[in-house]
Amino acid sequence: MLEAETDLMVRQTLYKIIENSALGTYPELFHPILSFLEKNGSEEAFYAFKALLVSGGLPLIEMIDIVRERHPHLMGHIYNEISNLSKISFFFIQDMALNRSVYAGSNIEINLAAAFGMIKKRPERVVGILQNHMGQSGPEIRKGVEAFIKKAKQILPMEGPGFEEAFLTAVQKAEAV
Repeated sequence: MLEAETDLMVRQTLYKIIENSALGTYPELFHPILSFLEKNGSEEAFYAFKALLVSGGLPLIEMIDIVRERHPHLMGHIYNEISNLSKISFFFIQDMALNRSVYAGSNIEINLAAAFGMIKKRPERVVGILQNHMGQSGPEIRKGVEAFIKKAKQILPMEGPGFEEAFLTAVQKAEAV
C-alpha cells in the first residue's frame, strides 16, 4: 500500500496505524519503511521513523545508529519526542533500562532527552530523587548530581521562565540538604 500510494497524507496515516500498533506487530515492514525513509523528504521521514520504531524489525539501538548515520537531521526531532515523554519515548526508556551500556558515550543525548522529559513532566519527583542521592551518597554520586543540575540549568531557560524558576527553587532546596 505504501509503495502504491502517492498522497502524503494517506502514507502518514498508514505510518500512524503502524505506530499505534503493539511493538513488534509488523517486523516485515521494517525494510520497506526504511526504504521510504531513504526516498522521501523530511516531512514524511519522522512519521516513517516512528513506524520503524514500533515495527520491531531491528533492536532500537541499531535503528538509531542507522538513522544517525543516514538521516542526522532527524535526531533533533527524536530527542524532542523523547523529551515530551510520548509513547515512543517509553520504548527508549525501556531499552535504556535493559541495555545500560549502549546508552553511554555516543548515545548520551538520548539519556539527556529522557531526563529532560522527566524534569518537564514531574520536576518535584526529580528534585526528590536528587535530594535522596545528595543526602545518602558519596562524592562520586554527588558530582554526578551536581553535573546533572548544571546541565538542567543550561537547558531550562529554553523552556521558559515560569518552569525554570520553579525547578531552580526546588533545586536550591535539594542543594541545601
